Amino acid sequence: MQDNSDRQYRSFRNNIPALTVLALSFLVLRFLVDYTRSRRPPNYLHLVPFLAAFSILMLSVLHGTSILKIAVIMTLNYTIAKTCGGSKVGPVVTWVFNGFVLFANEWNDGYEFARLHPTLETLVSWDEIKTPELFNHARRIMSKECTRGGILASTLPC
Repeated sequence: MQDNSDRQYRSFRNNIPALTVLALSFLVLRFLVDYTRSRRPPNYLHLVPFLAAFSILMLSVLHGTSILKIAVIMTLNYTIAKTCGGSKVGPVVTWVFNGFVLFANEWNDGYEFARLHPTLETLVSWDEIKTPELFNHARRIMSKECTRGGILASTLPC
């Protein structure tokens, strides 16, 4: 019996196959990036471009155009940290700012682009391709593999 009362946990549990595919694709791509290097440096700095590109791609898929809002919040946090330097007031200002962001998000049910500014309404139409639909697509692909006895059938519990 599954407890479906918690929406966030239900979403996570239902998307485990898609998250597994995402994790495996990351590992395979990272291996290929490492393997294609003729000489491996002693550190992992050569992976920085791959990790940055994969992170941006994953955030875009998971959050859609809301990645812009995340970037603004991250930039403001960075600005607070740089402005306050090593002073004792820095952590307090950071906590107050992020607490304000969390409560404002809760009070407003998120931040719709159209409410922020009318010209940003076009970003809402870009967000119509939602992550759950991508996860549903990945789930359909995996279930087809399981029923046909494909390559994933031997490694996944179908």
